[in-house]
Amino acid sequence: MTKETVMKKQKRKRLAAAGFCLSLAAFCLAGCRSGEHQGQEPAQDTVQSASQNAGAEDSVKKNQDTQNGKGYLEGVALAYEEALDYDFSDVSVHDPSIMKASDGKYYIFGSHLAAASSEDLVHWDLIDSGVREDNVIIPDAMSEMSDAFTWAKTDTFWAPDVIQLADGRYYMYYCNCEGASPLSALGIAVSDKPEGPYEDLGVILRSGQNAEEPDENGDIYDATIEPNVIDPCVFFDKEGKLWMVYG
Repeated sequence: MTKETVMKKQKRKRLAAAGFCLSLAAFCLAGCRSGEHQGQEPAQDTVQSASQNAGAEDSVKKNQDTQNGKGYLEGVALAYEEALDYDFSDVSVHDPSIMKASDGKYYIFGSHLAAASSEDLVHWDLIDSGVREDNVIIPDAMSEMSDAFTWAKTDTFWAPDVIQLADGRYYMYYCNCEGASPLSALGIAVSDKPEGPYEDLGVILRSGQNAEEPDENGDIYDATIEPNVIDPCVFFDKEGKLWMVYG
């Protein structure tokens, strides 16, 4: 190999190395500028838009929590830091439904005209229980709700639900059922106080119609299509519309 050939090869190597260095420097410079851009504070309108979106989401979340009943647990200790020294009290409420009243107390309602109250969801005081003439929740319910009892061919209530509406009064959605069949009645009663006494407003739904007693359209009840009118649950959606699910 001649001296001239060796010099040409060395020159090509130096040019290639220089080109690599220039390419590496350009890459690093682009990365630094990108990092500087990412580190810049966002424009004011972007900050404002993000803040507005966050505020709207918080508002919707709070509204959903309130409508779904989460707000009534605020400030209530659901777990005790120390072991709870608690003596069992004679309170039994079957098929429970709990609501918080405007007096700050919690009320639980259940089957067989049973109800109790509590200030902490742990210690409960029985209000009354059993379909009797002297039950303070609905005195003489057999007479007060005679239409429902007669239709359902029963002597007791099943799972009710109580809600406070815009007029400040408490509305009990009650149901009576024969038990061995979907022969049921669902009605509404109202009271100025959550513990009663409740006054009947009448039956709003019936199920179990037969050929002898068809519905208002002359139809017979079909249990494979239509729901049994029991176990009502009443609530507001996030738009403030009142709903009831049952069956």
